[in-house]
Amino acid sequence: MDGSWTQAHETYGSRMRGGWRVLPEVSIGLEAGLHGNATFEGARGGAFARYAPDWGEISLSGGVTGDIETPDSPYGSLNVLLRY
Repeated sequence: MDGSWTQAHETYGSRMRGGWRVLPEVSIGLEAGLHGNATFEGARGGAFARYAPDWGEISLSGGVTGDIETPDSPYGSLNVLLRY
């Protein structure tokens, strides 16, 4: 679970993931998040897959996002983390 908040514009964000390790280096699962500020509240929900070898991590996620009452826009992300 990740979360952040700033006072300047009353901006916040959060993300939570729950998954299953299907192989020693591979996990899959569901994710959800909330984000917003003083004038907007949004939400997102979807699925992710993560590959975590010794050198780092690659994760792929996708689902729907948008206004908290009607999250209906698709999203996707690809993240790469390298350990050194």
